[in-house]
Amino acid sequence: MKYFYLIIVAKGNVHVDDSIDCLIINSDCTLIDDKHLICNNKTYEFEYLIYSNELTITNSLVMLENNIPITNYYYQTSLEHIYYITEDNLQEKIDDIINNE
Repeated sequence: MKYFYLIIVAKGNVHVDDSIDCLIINSDCTLIDDKHLICNNKTYEFEYLIYSNELTITNSLVMLENNIPITNYYYQTSLEHIYYITEDNLQEKIDDIINNE
């Protein structure tokens, strides 16, 4: 199992400052619990997770309404360190989340 401070699950080009221990995944994943994710038969541990609606994160942990994660103003889900964002202005939203943490 490999640990990353931040995991981003999104399609397209996403840029994150090199000073952040970050993994960017471009395929569907499964959330095991609030700190672990399986993707492409590999298990990852994370401190923070940001995922986009372009890809599917299979889970039963995040509160949903009409199959869409419920978030607050800062895109935070019902789990404090997991964020859900839509694909519009993806990079800008990721930057906002990182800068506010």
